[in-house]
Amino acid sequence: MKNKLLQRLRAAWLQSDTPLVRWGIVVVGLILCWSLLVAPYLDWRQQRAELIRAHAQQAVKLRLLLASAPQWRQANQRAQQRLQQWLPRLFRNSSEAAAQADLVRLMLKTARKYHITLQSQRLLEPEQQGALRRIMAFMIFHGKRSDVLAFLDAAARLPQLVVLDRVDINRHAATGDTAIRCRVSGFRLVDAT
Repeated sequence: MKNKLLQRLRAAWLQSDTPLVRWGIVVVGLILCWSLLVAPYLDWRQQRAELIRAHAQQAVKLRLLLASAPQWRQANQRAQQRLQQWLPRLFRNSSEAAAQADLVRLMLKTARKYHITLQSQRLLEPEQQGALRRIMAFMIFHGKRSDVLAFLDAAARLPQLVVLDRVDINRHAATGDTAIRCRVSGFRLVDAT
């Protein structure tokens, strides 16, 4: 195709006598050379320069990552140590229902120890939180104010990781009892068996 095009241009050049036609042929030839040779070369060169720049940036990032590898290893070791410290505090049941039952039993046992009575409980839908599953129950307890405070303190020190949130404490003027409404949460590993 290129040869045919060049032959046509040569034939047009030889047949034309006017300078305007010859200059037109020169311009067409230059445009063809630009579009067929120079422009693709410039595009290719720009793409190569961008590729080299991207590879250089990636190499710098990899060198920085390699330089920070000891810090990453230390952070990973600290995280593993903390995980080993927290694992015994998680509920290790094979099912969420069993974990929720253990959570309620643990709270009832603690409440009885401080003469606190359970008025009502409602199990809530577990939530996924990373590698952990948050098991929850909404509970309402009653008791004397001093017993309630001791109960809350004991709940914070349980061997299992238990979180009491959305806590609402009310004192009944007529009976002198204090009521605690709260969401009680515990955590279990998702892959616990």
